[in-house]
Amino acid sequence: MFIAKKVEGIKDKVFKSNSRSKANSIVVNVPYHRRKDEDSVDNLIKQLAGDIVSRLDSLEEEADLDRYIDIPDTELQNEALKLKYEINKLKSYLNNL
Repeated sequence: MFIAKKVEGIKDKVFKSNSRSKANSIVVNVPYHRRKDEDSVDNLIKQLAGDIVSRLDSLEEEADLDRYIDIPDTELQNEALKLKYEINKLKSYLNNL
C-alpha cells in the first residue's frame, strides 16, 4: 500500500504539467530483433506453401479445367472458370508468403 501511494506520487509529479490523457498515451519504442526460431517458422511456412502450390498445380492438371471451359454448356464453363480463377488466386497468395 505504501509503495502504491509512492508510485502515484511520483506519477503525479512527472505528469503534473501534462493532461491525464497524455499520461495514459506514452509510447515507448523498443527495437525488435527477429529470433532464429521465428526465421525457422517463416521458412517452414514458405515450404508448406510451396508444397500446397505444387499440389494445386497437380490437381489443376489432373482436372483438366480447360477441357470444361471449351464445352458449350455455359453453366459448366462458368464453374470451370471460377474454379480456375480461385485456384490461381490461392496459388498467387501462397507464392507471396
